[in-house]
Amino acid sequence: MHSFICTKNFKCLGFLSLFFVLITNCVSRQIPIPKDRLIQKSFSIQSKSHKEIPYLLYLPNAYYKGQKNKLPIVVFLHGRGERGNDINLLKRQALPKMISEDNVEFPFILLAPQLSEFEEEWHTKDIITLLEEVEDEYSVDKSRIYLTGISLGGNGVWKLATEFPEKFAAVVPISGWGDVSQVCRLKDTNVWAFHGAKDTLILPQKTIEMVERLRYCNPNVKSTIYPNTNHDAWTQTYKDSNFIKWLLEQRKKENKVDKLNQTKPIHTKHNPLKIIVIGDSVGISISWGLNEFVEHNYHLTLNNFAKVSTGLSYPKSYNWHLKLEEFLSQKKYDLGIVLIGANDTQSMTTDTSNLSFRTENWKIEYKERIKAIVEKFQKAKMNLYWIELPPMGPEKYHIDTRFLNSCFKEVADELKFSYISTTHVLGDEKGNYQKYLPYLGRRSLMRADDDIHLTVTGAKKITDELLKKIFEDYHFPE
Repeated sequence: MHSFICTKNFKCLGFLSLFFVLITNCVSRQIPIPKDRLIQKSFSIQSKSHKEIPYLLYLPNAYYKGQKNKLPIVVFLHGRGERGNDINLLKRQALPKMISEDNVEFPFILLAPQLSEFEEEWHTKDIITLLEEVEDEYSVDKSRIYLTGISLGGNGVWKLATEFPEKFAAVVPISGWGDVSQVCRLKDTNVWAFHGAKDTLILPQKTIEMVERLRYCNPNVKSTIYPNTNHDAWTQTYKDSNFIKWLLEQRKKENKVDKLNQTKPIHTKHNPLKIIVIGDSVGISISWGLNEFVEHNYHLTLNNFAKVSTGLSYPKSYNWHLKLEEFLSQKKYDLGIVLIGANDTQSMTTDTSNLSFRTENWKIEYKERIKAIVEKFQKAKMNLYWIELPPMGPEKYHIDTRFLNSCFKEVADELKFSYISTTHVLGDEKGNYQKYLPYLGRRSLMRADDDIHLTVTGAKKITDELLKKIFEDYHFPE
């Protein structure tokens, strides 16, 4: 029980003292909002070089009102033009400009470090060290840490996010570029990339390629290419309230093993997915599309044994059944990929008869030869992807190869292996032949002059489908 000292005029001094203490405590929690909302600060990296990182820090109104709720934070990486020794250069563009010049109020903490004029790239470990320092000093919601940047900073976003994918709830690179071979490290990260279609400084294909490659393993990645915008794709992005709403809705995913992934074969640096490819001259093209990806991704290896002028019709010339058995005896593989048949639109000879192409007996014999290939993969306990022949330019040849594809598909349905269609990948909506198709934001040549073989771009169109299938069927936790 409180004891109060009251005067004869009934003024309770004890009560008033307590009241004023409470008022004082309440006022002390209120931090005055500074006139310049972008606070200039500097952070020293504890290393031999004693590197200093200047940065701007914006704190939302909620911080100054003394709320105890944890706040989201946005890390912003500037472009090449804002490098230097004057921190005010950061206020010329994007989010810092909106806060300093336009007096925009954001409901998040903004952390904007600055590169020196001599630095040509963002140093990822420095930014993470600075971010962790800010996290310790302020009440940061660690499930809502966002990363965005423009131009050189867009490159920094891709680089930082792929090196520390577990750190960010969402990443937003704008007008940037990155390393496509590393992008699948963002398979569990919310990504929305932006670029201007008329950007001549950093071509929009740089963003399109990153996004398309990321879709192999992260089908939820978002991208926006503004059709009439040059290099500055950030002004309209950051001013879009729908974008800000989306950003703040993102939460870092819990670090739990997906139940679906628990059922998938796991492949890592020390246990890569070992792939073997067999086929004809069209099948050789698969290596064109896969090699670049495989060479830069330690969780995949590839051996392509496809050979020109081969098929299943003339085993006396090149016996794929014997050759495959030889290859599989020399090395253990996990996945077989087959693209064959371009040379098989002809009659076949058996020990007892000559079979005319497209007759019922020809089909029966051809399907048996397909089964013999499949059974060798199954005996080796391997997964198998059989790729159908793409639409062909010459009309009769197109019809003949559709007949071959029907044979492949029937065996796939019977023996239960994966059949990958190319009809709509390299054809129109009706499956008709197309020499040119859109790829990475531009109309590209898909087929060689003979209207049969693939260009490198055409091969990449097919291997895009292959890689999507691989990331569906296998788990790469690293």
